[in-house]
Amino acid sequence: MSKVAVITGASGGIGAATARRLATEGFRLVLGYCRSREKAEALCRELRADGGEAVTFRADITRPAEAAALIDHAVAEYGHLDVLINNAGIAQIKLFTDITPEE
Repeated sequence: MSKVAVITGASGGIGAATARRLATEGFRLVLGYCRSREKAEALCRELRADGGEAVTFRADITRPAEAAALIDHAVAEYGHLDVLINNAGIAQIKLFTDITPEE
């Protein structure tokens, strides 16, 4: 059974590079994006053209319900989830444990 990965921020540079690498390892991918639909869909087409399996899903992960919907979509699409790469985000100069949900 192929492994399944969700990548948040998949339409950006690091996220796209990660998706390409995991695709070469045989992962089935859910490419999460918030604003860059065209980039995410272009990456999805690229991965599929190279023989990979990928879908896109729009989610603003600063909203807990949308983050949960992204994970739910991955499980509904592929039956399970093995890896979450939480690549999307903003810079904070503090401990992760000190970041509030509002931030």
